[in-house]
Amino acid sequence: MQLLITNGVKALEKKNKDELEKEEEEKRVLLEYIRMQNDALKRIFKNTLDKEHEES
Repeated sequence: MQLLITNGVKALEKKNKDELEKEEEEKRVLLEYIRMQNDALKRIFKNTLDKEHEES
C-alpha cells in the first residue's frame, strides 16, 4: 500500500513538473512574440516620423 502511495505521489510530482515546464515554454514563446511585435511597432513609428520629417 505504501509503495502505491509513493508511486502515486511521484507520478503527480512528475506531472506537475511537466506542466510547469510546458507553461514556462509557453511563456518564452509569448515573450518572444511580444518582442517581435514591439520591434515591428518601433519600425512603423520610426517610418511614420521619417515620412513626416520628409514632408516638412
